[in-house]
Amino acid sequence: MRLFLSLLILMFIITPLSAGVREVTVFDGHEGWMHSGVTYRLACAVNLAEAANGDLLISWLSGTDSEPATDNCVLIARSTDGGNTWSQPSILVPCGEDASHVTNMFTMSDGTLVALGAYWPSEDEYTTWYYFRMVSNDNGKTWTQPERFTLLDNYASLGRRIQLDDGSWLFPGTFFQKRDAPLHGDYTAIAQANNEAEAVALANKYPELNTNKFSRFLHGCMAFGSNETAKTIEPLGRIDNRPLGLIEPSVVQLSDGKLIMLMRAEWGGFLWRSESTDRGQSWTPAVATGIKNPSSMAQLLALPGNRIALFLNPTGGKIGGRGSRDPLAMWISDDQMQTWKTKRVLAEGARCAYPHAVVTQDGQLLVAYDRDRREVRLVHVSNDELTDK
Repeated sequence: MRLFLSLLILMFIITPLSAGVREVTVFDGHEGWMHSGVTYRLACAVNLAEAANGDLLISWLSGTDSEPATDNCVLIARSTDGGNTWSQPSILVPCGEDASHVTNMFTMSDGTLVALGAYWPSEDEYTTWYYFRMVSNDNGKTWTQPERFTLLDNYASLGRRIQLDDGSWLFPGTFFQKRDAPLHGDYTAIAQANNEAEAVALANKYPELNTNKFSRFLHGCMAFGSNETAKTIEPLGRIDNRPLGLIEPSVVQLSDGKLIMLMRAEWGGFLWRSESTDRGQSWTPAVATGIKNPSSMAQLLALPGNRIALFLNPTGGKIGGRGSRDPLAMWISDDQMQTWKTKRVLAEGARCAYPHAVVTQDGQLLVAYDRDRREVRLVHVSNDELTDK
């Protein structure tokens, strides 16, 4: 019995944050999870999905200590009681010659669970992605072998997809375009450049090359059209007007059909925004919003009642600088992102990053995130917290 429990039940902690908000620890990398002689401690880049039978699944990038690293792999845990308790992790995608990561996990209308992920050489620092697709027909208990496919010549990654008002599907994504030569200058200087020509011209002022990946590769955002199965993924319009880089986009559709994309801007101080009025075929040049961001991923989510939620680290605010990923907050707009009247802190006191939120079949709002890259946590948000007070 003791062995059975140790294999199936992960000790959890429920932490009250404020009225209507509570938190559960899904995975504790401080204690670590031992498997086949390896102790897994890393926890970052979570994916939260609800299976057709109502079980909740969370996957995350893991490994012994850090990322990117050759031992990076994908762990997954399950909850059968609405996210209150969680199983011990298991390995969803093992590491091999290259590291692995799952970027998307979702349930189709027929109950099939789909995972999209990629293998990437750790030395390429997330600029090369060899994508694969896996499916499960038993709510994530067993999976098919990864089936590889090519996404934008292996130089792109996918963000969280949304379904548009015409029934089609759209993935926001990040592309990586290698420059002929790295840029010159430090991040403060490059962050001030308004276009690629200005960034290249910094060589006249700064003799030293900047060898960071954001200098060697232009990072930009784009959209991909898809069918429900994600077997067909086609590139649409792209956004490439910021030299230092735009990554990790999130998209929502407004009631008038317009698409809004918010993006992480490296050393950009704020979230940046682009719009599309033709379902992602073309996008306006990205511009900085007034929403502070420390160079971290944010997520948009359409809520019932024509409201829109934004999960973010509302810190930073200085172009050329970064900031703390503390706290993790939830903002809600009831006027199509013109204002954000509801602002709540969901987690604080640590590096709280990579939020992934869902509204479940029974109406729960759940937000998974990684804490200090050592813990996976799940925040339960009550309906009372979704309205301004």
